[in-house]
Amino acid sequence: MDKSFDLKGTSYGLTLILNPDVMIEKLLTDICMKFAENRSFFGQTEMVLSIKGRSLSDEEFTAVVQAIEYNSDITISLVEIEDHFKEAEFFKSRKNYETKRIYDNAHIHIGNVPYGKHIHSDSGLVVIGDVDEGAEITAAGNIIVTGVLNGLASAGQPGNSECFIYAGLIKSTTLIIGEQEGELPPKKGFFKDKKKDGGDVLLFRKDHFIITNIQDEIFMNYPNKKKG
Repeated sequence: MDKSFDLKGTSYGLTLILNPDVMIEKLLTDICMKFAENRSFFGQTEMVLSIKGRSLSDEEFTAVVQAIEYNSDITISLVEIEDHFKEAEFFKSRKNYETKRIYDNAHIHIGNVPYGKHIHSDSGLVVIGDVDEGAEITAAGNIIVTGVLNGLASAGQPGNSECFIYAGLIKSTTLIIGEQEGELPPKKGFFKDKKKDGGDVLLFRKDHFIITNIQDEIFMNYPNKKKG
């Protein structure tokens, strides 16, 4: 086998036939590219994954599952390795990285999010552009918008009020962090409707929303600011 892996469909999911002679780093990179390029083809589905061709450590096994799930809309519910279902170990590994990945990873959307569009991420979300009024962005982790945020943004879904929303300029009137929904705290002065160095950061702390910037000590000490 010259390539890193072969991919075959089965009646219950997918089979990955891995090249035992390829370095794991290249294998994972190729898996990421394959599923990212064919995201729409695979669609949103839950399936069983069968892995053949080489032995994997628990860390490598988890990395393969992550490479597929982070780059597609597939959820791997069970993994079969060498005719044995890796159930207990899988769900143990899954529990560990599911709670961690919402901070350590982010879906990147390049371009503006127009009116009527909804983008969701099961981890963090980075929008390289503006979010127009009437658009909606939601994420399990933090939300970062490089441009102007006019639409609805909902971070920390569901129920994580320690997440934050950042934008070059926040102009939305209503925003959500975890289960907390409220109106944007008022900004006064010349810069209230203009982008400024550092942008705007929305936090929920001590039962109320705070709007500040990335240089503020409150944000510098915020629990998840370094986690994605």
